[in-house]
Amino acid sequence: MYDASEESFRVDYFLYVVDQALFSLKCRLTKFLKVEIDKILPSINNVTRKVEWIGDGVY
Repeated sequence: MYDASEESFRVDYFLYVVDQALFSLKCRLTKFLKVEIDKILPSINNVTRKVEWIGDGVY
């Protein structure tokens, strides 16, 4: 069983730290994914243009 001081620590400190860690991780993951998408997007656009160019010659 929890006593009052353990419960107070859990609520006032531990859960706050966990919440901040999760928020930080979410922000970092979002930034990482944006960077990775920005790196990949030009290649995807280039392939799309080539496919469209080839498709124009097929018809």
